[in-house]
Amino acid sequence: MALPGLLPKICPVLIPYFANTLYICRMETLIFEYQLAEIDQMAQQLTGHLTHPILILNGEMGAGKTTLSAALLRALDGLDLPSSPTFSLLNPYRLPDQKWVYHFDFYRIKKEQEAIDIGVDDYFYSGERCWIEWAERIPNLLPDQYHVIQLTVVDADRRRLELKTVQNG
Repeated sequence: MALPGLLPKICPVLIPYFANTLYICRMETLIFEYQLAEIDQMAQQLTGHLTHPILILNGEMGAGKTTLSAALLRALDGLDLPSSPTFSLLNPYRLPDQKWVYHFDFYRIKKEQEAIDIGVDDYFYSGERCWIEWAERIPNLLPDQYHVIQLTVVDADRRRLELKTVQNG
């Protein structure tokens, strides 16, 4: 099932209870390291691990979040070409069978209320895929279950991708 060299490590991590609460967070991490020329192959493999519709994309500017989004959309047989939603806050992409991916970029918002005003709850709880950049600006609006991708530039031609599955509650 795993492509040779693309899935070198599986790391389950247990987060301890927080003081005086019943809050529990369980995370599991998958680590992919790939060359940019392998991004479509990696994205195809990655989609099999995306069990929750909410996906948070983290990485420095130029790490490849939009490039990864395009590869994931191709792996899902998307009908549209993705672009960074920095100025629009939201770009919808069509998938086969009347499904959607909603790609958010909250870089420009100052308060969570701005995200509420565009109806993020309706999108997040629609059952459709939602890809979120700058999710740290809306921490109180995230659902209990989601994936986080952390992209790191290894060198000009290599990226490291860490996929965490988060389940709160």
